[in-house]
Formats: sequence, C-alpha cells, structure tokens
Amino acid sequence: MTNSNSKVTRRQVLNGALGVAGAAVLCAPAIARAQTPTVFRIATTEAIGSPMTVHFDKAADLIRDRSEGSITVEHYPAGQLGSVSQLLQNNRIGSVPCTSLGFDVEGELCPEITALALGFLIRSSEHLDKIMGGDLGQELSDAVLKRTGVEYTTYGERGYHNILSTRKVETLEELQGLKIRTPESDITLNLWKNLGASPTPLSYVEQYNALSTGLIEGMSADPEPVKGYKWYEIAKHYAMSRHWYLLKAVRMNGKWINSLPQEKQDIIRSSLREAFAGQRQVARESYFQTLEELKAQGVEINEIADIDAWHQKNMPVIEAYVEKYPSSKDIVEKVQSLA
Repeated sequence: MTNSNSKVTRRQVLNGALGVAGAAVLCAPAIARAQTPTVFRIATTEAIGSPMTVHFDKAADLIRDRSEGSITVEHYPAGQLGSVSQLLQNNRIGSVPCTSLGFDVEGELCPEITALALGFLIRSSEHLDKIMGGDLGQELSDAVLKRTGVEYTTYGERGYHNILSTRKVETLEELQGLKIRTPESDITLNLWKNLGASPTPLSYVEQYNALSTGLIEGMSADPEPVKGYKWYEIAKHYAMSRHWYLLKAVRMNGKWINSLPQEKQDIIRSSLREAFAGQRQVARESYFQTLEELKAQGVEINEIADIDAWHQKNMPVIEAYVEKYPSSKDIVEKVQSLA
C-alpha cells in the first residue's frame, strides 16, 4: 500500500533542487573562506645557503607538513623584500609577519634589548648561552613584546662580527679614518666613531657596489655573508676584532600571530622553535669552516695586535649608553656578571 502523503510531484522536486542549489551558493563564500590557507611570509636579509636561511627553510617544511596545507609559507631571503630598516618597519606593522634581525635595531623603543649590541659586551659563545638560556633571556623577550608589539619567538645566531676591509687593519692606529659601513643605528655609529673609524650609514644590500666604488673601505660582518654576498671579491682583509656577537631574533608580529586560530599559532611557533633548536651549534661549526673557505678565496685573516686597547677605548661608549638609558643599567650589569 502506498501512502498518499508520500507522493512527490515534479514541481516539488524542482523546488527542492533549487533550494539545495541556493543553499550551496549561500554557503560557498563561507566554505571558500574556511579553505583559504593562511599565508605566512618570512623575509630576511640572510644570505642564501647560510645556517639562518637553511633553518628557516626547515621551519617552513615543518609548518607545511603539520598544517596539512592550511598554512602556506613564503620565504624571501637575501633582501628580496627590502633592507633591514624596511623589514623592521614592515615586521612591526605586520605586512611581513616574520623576519630575523639583530638586537641593535630596536633603538630607543627598547634600550634594554639594544644594549646587547654594545661593542665587546658579549665575550664568548658560552657567555651568550648563559645570557639567553636563563631568566635574563625571558626578561628580554618580555620587554621587547611590551615595547614594540613584536614577539621574539626563538633565536638564531651568526657569531662574531669582525672587520672586512680593502686594507689591512691590525692595530687601533690602522683603524683610524677607515670608511666603514654601518646600519643607521646610533649604537654602532658611536662604536666606530669612538674607535676612530669613519662610519658610513648604508643599506645592507648596497655594500658590494659601495666597496666597488670606494664609497666604503670596509664593513662589520661575520664570515657567512662575506662568502654569500661575495664581498671577498673586493675586500681581501679580515681582522678578527670580535667586536659584536650577532644574535638574531626570529621575530613575529604579535598581532598577526595572535589573530590566528590557536592550532595555527601552535604549529608556527613550535616549528620555528624546533627548527632553530640546533641552529646555533650548526652556525658555530659553520663559522670556522667559512673562515677556511675565505682563506681559500685569497682573504688574509689576522688577529688584532692591541685588542685590549680597543676594549678600553670602548668603555666610555657603554657608560654613556647606560647613562642615557637608565633602564638598561640592570641588563648591562647582569650580562657583565655572567661573563
């Protein structure tokens, strides 16, 4: 027996089909939004093939795998998306969610952090591990987030900066008047002015041409970019001044990362931290290997004969910084006590 109420007319079938189609159209934008992957953009001035760049690539692979395609990672090393100052600004406003920069860039916004860029303050890799591995490291991270809105998610390093130049520098006297490239940062300008060099603010990616034309005679650099950017083709002298230990913060815009669903936040943070967990050791091994490669390219590497005089000459710079930024005094004293 057939129930008369269960009979379906042709009109009812058509109406039902139209209703389903209409619902699909209405839902389509929401579904599309749900399926649109988050674009995580990483942009740096790190040299291609450097330990920093390699470990950003590792982090990118982890993020893609763990998010199952819901996060798309774009990685632009070697200054493809701008200079240090441009990346700093774009990271703070969020158009570049992630970058890596030294502590000297924070300037007056966070003088406690910038203090770590003072010349000759960090005395060894072991000293650095004590600074960043304990309560002081967390104190620094909290300070920069509060002051700048940027999260220091993890850290990498590039090791000591030394002096690459077109003429040999072995003593403080030989440094006098050297036209040396610096970033537009008071802390580095003051370092070189006080030591007697002639600092020249210049974009990081312009250094090869500046060496070629004689606009600068030298620069402060660790071995990796000297190799990666081929600055050794022009500047053949590398003086081991060890004036600055370059710690690189892996920085994320706080608003950007915290706007994501918690699961995506966790994937990005954990992947970056995992990838960079071994980066510092790799960087330390690579540092000495790269020095040997530079020697093979004809670079003359020398020690500084009177390095104690450089240290003494720099002390007034540290004292003046602490006087200008009293909030940095405690940080500087803690760092010095761990040496």
